[in-house]
Amino acid sequence: MRAWIASAVLLIGLSAPVHAEEPMQPEFSNGFKLVSEDGAFSFGISSMLNTDWAWYVSQDSDNKAACGDIQDANEVRNARIGFGGVMYGNVQYFMQYDLASGAPAVTVAYMGITGVPVLGTVRMGHLVEPFSMTFGTSPTKHPFLERPLPWVMTPGWNTGIMAFNTAMGGRMAWGLGVFKDTGGTGKAQSDDNIAITGRVNGAALNEDGGTRLVRLGLALSHRKTAGSLRYSASPESHLAPAMISTGNLATETVDLVGTELAAVFGPLSIQAEGIASYADVAGESDPLLGYYARVGYFLTGESRPYSASGIPGRVAPRNNYGPDGMGA
Repeated sequence: MRAWIASAVLLIGLSAPVHAEEPMQPEFSNGFKLVSEDGAFSFGISSMLNTDWAWYVSQDSDNKAACGDIQDANEVRNARIGFGGVMYGNVQYFMQYDLASGAPAVTVAYMGITGVPVLGTVRMGHLVEPFSMTFGTSPTKHPFLERPLPWVMTPGWNTGIMAFNTAMGGRMAWGLGVFKDTGGTGKAQSDDNIAITGRVNGAALNEDGGTRLVRLGLALSHRKTAGSLRYSASPESHLAPAMISTGNLATETVDLVGTELAAVFGPLSIQAEGIASYADVAGESDPLLGYYARVGYFLTGESRPYSASGIPGRVAPRNNYGPDGMGA
């Protein structure tokens, strides 16, 4: 990871003299950017702050015996700052750090190149694996405070190399990568923990600028483990303790299958996913299943946008809150 950061800093430094005679112009569009006149070079800064407050109104005796006395709590959950951009028109870079723990911790760090024949874009570093809409969605773009419970079965952030592209005039998107299971820290020491993950997502309906949309998707991941696997989840409150757990399952491999549905009809949006985990556990043949569905409706008429890869985007209010309107 340090090598990637050092390489990015070096490349940024090397690029400066090339366009020294072409000053970078400041822009502000969902964040601050410096962009060269020809668009071949850019540098942007992003930030995100999440704070959680939780008041637990009641807890029955059985739950208290199993999970302890759950206390009201608050935390600075995420305090992230990132920078990234483009060099020479086709080289991407992005680094993001989380400061919430008091010491900077890398959450995302990658470099990539665009315009590769057939493959489209190739990225290497600490990335979100191409599996599931919900984990691929930025926390700033979630319609609810928390990801739905089945997200604990998704691979999440890991270190590897990935290619992704669109096809059929942008109606279909795919991604495929090889990853080392390193979790949020980006560190691992194991001969195993290797995964191959792929996802395909396509629009069965896409009309009126995406305000009438139906997208379907499928994701697969074959993963080698270090000998055990464990899923645990708290209720949809980050400050609550884990209340369900599989315990440690002795297994060398696990296969994940994910299905996706997203639909938009004007201000109405529907999103659903199902995930099955087929762990190679002695004496067990049934998969572990997780699924969710959620519905949203904008009273002010906006539509939830989806990118060409089938990931929810940021909602732009028709009118800002204030004299011009009620916001979204």
